[in-house]
Amino acid sequence: MSYLLPAALLGLLSLGTLVPAHAQTFGRTDVGAIPSAGLTANAKRGSKFTPPEPGTATGLCAYLDGNGGVSGTQDFRLALYSDRGGVPDSKLGETSQIRISSGDSAHWYCFTIGYVSVSNVPYWIVIHTGPTGGVIRDFADGPANWFGNN
Repeated sequence: MSYLLPAALLGLLSLGTLVPAHAQTFGRTDVGAIPSAGLTANAKRGSKFTPPEPGTATGLCAYLDGNGGVSGTQDFRLALYSDRGGVPDSKLGETSQIRISSGDSAHWYCFTIGYVSVSNVPYWIVIHTGPTGGVIRDFADGPANWFGNN
């Protein structure tokens, strides 16, 4: 099975993709109703999801905008981590770096991560932000399902 993974911090961000012949998603695929403040610089924040069946993750997505209140640009990338004790552990794959400009409208940002074998155990879909902060916002609601650190 191939997954395109949406990230969903608190119901925030991700799409995970499994193999092309039977591509499906896991993670949150709807948009959270509450925008965050601008994302801090040099931070990692993610949500935990479990694929419905084993497969190969090929991409990650996050629903983001550039309305965090700071002008300029902010870089980010998305990454897939294994879970260990309820927190992200080993990085299994990541997208290339992406740049969002202040004022960019909200939409799904989707990018490939290669081919990462996944089982039906928890994984973390994570946003890494670069050195500039405050431009990007994510969207969340619902029960808390996230972890973050520098």
